[in-house]
Amino acid sequence: MTKYDWDAIEPLYKEHTVPEIYHITKVDMATLHRHALDKDIETIDKKTKAYNYLNDFMKKENIFSHNTLQEISESTNISIEILSSYARDNNIQITTKWDKYSEYLGFMSDKDLAELTNIKPNSVTVKRIRLGIEAPKRRMMERVVQERLTDTLNDYEEFVRLNCGIADVVTYDTIYEVKVKLTQSLAQKAVGQLLLYQGSLPDHKLCIVAETEILSDSVKERLEELDIQLLII
Repeated sequence: MTKYDWDAIEPLYKEHTVPEIYHITKVDMATLHRHALDKDIETIDKKTKAYNYLNDFMKKENIFSHNTLQEISESTNISIEILSSYARDNNIQITTKWDKYSEYLGFMSDKDLAELTNIKPNSVTVKRIRLGIEAPKRRMMERVVQERLTDTLNDYEEFVRLNCGIADVVTYDTIYEVKVKLTQSLAQKAVGQLLLYQGSLPDHKLCIVAETEILSDSVKERLEELDIQLLII
C-alpha cells in the first residue's frame, strides 16, 4: 500500500476542496475522502470555500454595494450562482447594472452609456423614457471635447467614480473636468467639482478642459492661484 505524507496533506483540508487537494498532491480522491472520514476531518466543498473567501473579503470591502454579480464573479472567479446564494443567505441587496448606472442617464448619450455598461442601446433608450429623463444634448457636445482630450493621452480612465462624484477623465497624475464653452459660472462649478474630487486623489493635479472660454482676467488669475490648469482644445 502506498504511503502518503499525511502530516503535510492534512492541513490542506482546512482551505482546499478534495478535488483541489488531489491536484496538489496527486493522491486519488477516494483515498482523500477515506482518510478524512477515518481521522474525522471535516472537508469543505466549493460553495463553503467560496463563502469563507467572501466572508473574509467582505470584512475589507463591501463589494456587493457597488458591483454587479457579473463584475464580482469576474474579479473573484466565483460563480454567479454561488454569489447569488451568498447574497441571499446574508440578506445582501444585489446591485444591478441600473442601480449602478441609472444616474449616468442625465449626462451621457444612450450610445456612450451602452458602451460603458454593455447594455444594449435600445434598452438604455427605453430606460430613459420610463424614467422621463431627457437625452442630454450638452453632454454629447462635451463628449466631443472629451474625445479630443483623450486623443492626446496615453493612459487614462473616463467617468471615474470617486467619493464625491464622477470625474470626467483621470490619468495617473491629473483629474480633468470637461466643459464646452467655459463661462464664469461654469468655471465656478468646475472648480468646485475638481476640489471635491481631489479629496479622493490628493496628489493629483487639476485641469479644466474646454473648447472655448470667456473668462475675466481675475478668474484666470484665481485659477492659477488654486493651481488649476486651463486647457483649451
